[in-house]
Amino acid sequence: MNLEGRVALITGSTGGGFGRSIALSLAREGADIVLNYGTHSTDREPGLKVARAIREMGRHALLVKADTAKPADVKRMVAAAQKRFGRLDILVNNAGGPWKPQPLNDVEPDHWQNVMDAEVNGAFYCIKHALPLMRKRKWGRIINIGWWEAEPWRKPPMDYSIGKAARHLIAEKLATAEIKNGITINNIAPGAIPHIGLDEAASAALQGHPDPDRSGERAARDPAKRPKRQNASPGDIAEIAVWLCSDAARFASGGTLWVLGREATA
Repeated sequence: MNLEGRVALITGSTGGGFGRSIALSLAREGADIVLNYGTHSTDREPGLKVARAIREMGRHALLVKADTAKPADVKRMVAAAQKRFGRLDILVNNAGGPWKPQPLNDVEPDHWQNVMDAEVNGAFYCIKHALPLMRKRKWGRIINIGWWEAEPWRKPPMDYSIGKAARHLIAEKLATAEIKNGITINNIAPGAIPHIGLDEAASAALQGHPDPDRSGERAARDPAKRPKRQNASPGDIAEIAVWLCSDAARFASGGTLWVLGREATA
C-alpha cells in the first residue's frame, strides 16, 4: 500500500483513539502527516510524542492546533499543511463531538449545537478546504470516521448518532461528484473499541498488523492458532483506512465499512 509522496491530515490525531493509529499506519506506508488537536483537548504534549514517533519512521510530521468546529481554524490548518508540504492528498475526519448518552428531551441546546458543530460542520469545513488541493492533482482520499449506531435502527444517544449519520450521508452524496476528479470518500463506522497507549499503537503500526502480538500473522495462515484477542483495537480501524487510501481502493467510494469491534467466537 505505497503512499510515498502523499500528505495526510488526520483530525483529532493525538489521543488514544482511531486518529493516532491511522496517522501512524499511514506514516508507515510512506505518507507525511499533519497531526491535529484542539477540538476537545488543548494539551500539546501528546501530539509532540506522536510527531516524534512518526519522525522515527522516517516521515515528516506537522502538529497543528485547530478546533475543527471553527471554520477559521480549519482554513488556517489546511493552509499550514499546504505551506509546509505543498499539497494535501488524504483527509481523515476523525475529530468529533462530545459523547453524552441521554434522552432527546434532556439534551441541552448548547450541547446539541456543540455535537453538530464538531461532527457535521467540522467535517464539512475540512472537506471544503481540502477538496481544491485534491482536485488540482486529480487524486484524493477522504475518510469520515462515523459510528455503528448512526443508522436508524440503532439506539441513542440521539445527538451523537445524528451527527455521525450526517457524516455517512456526506460521503454518499459527495462520492459521485468527486470520483471523476480521482477523489474517493468513504466512511468507517466502528463499534465500541477501547483506546490504547502510544507504544502499543506504534508497535502495531510498524508491524503492519492491528495486533501487536505477531501471532496474528500465524493465525492468518492457521485458524487453530488464532490469538485470544476478540475485540478490535484502533489498529484494526487504521489498517482499513490504509487500504481505503491506497490505489487498490481507487474505485471504492460512497460506502460505509462497518467494524463491529468483536470477532466471531464460533
